[in-house]
Amino acid sequence: MISKQEIERDLIKLKRLYEKAPDTHTSVFYSKLAILELSSWIELSFDKIVKRSINNKLTLCKYQALVESSIKRNNSFSYKNHFIPMLQKISGLVACEDIETKIKSSGKFEQLTNELTILVEERNKAAHVGVRHTTYDAPSVTIQRFKDLYPTIKDMYTWSVRYCS
Repeated sequence: MISKQEIERDLIKLKRLYEKAPDTHTSVFYSKLAILELSSWIELSFDKIVKRSINNKLTLCKYQALVESSIKRNNSFSYKNHFIPMLQKISGLVACEDIETKIKSSGKFEQLTNELTILVEERNKAAHVGVRHTTYDAPSVTIQRFKDLYPTIKDMYTWSVRYCS
């Protein structure tokens, strides 16, 4: 996974810039950038979870290339529509069921899926709407979303190693 300190540092820096922004346009820009940064971190983390679930299991280049191709074609991070299909395609249904069962037993499933749904909407807006035409969650909201999501995503990464043995 990308280090917690790295993404947290970047989000905190964007929050400070947001708070010191000279005008609304600039503050909206920092909000948008914070959302995009967190979204990128989640997407890359999900890619790493999937890769880790098959780490060193594939020896043929053509299958390794299929994994890379599947991950590259995945362009978002919603749980149901992006993460689970990618994990299923690469690691199988057993991995999907095991990871989802563990998330649910931790009591974090609803929070994970709800936060990802909200963030996917915010990310799509940030990717397709200019800063002059909308508003975004403040960086402080994005930082809190990161703090809420991080433990579960970290656990998912830890759990994914079970498929390597």
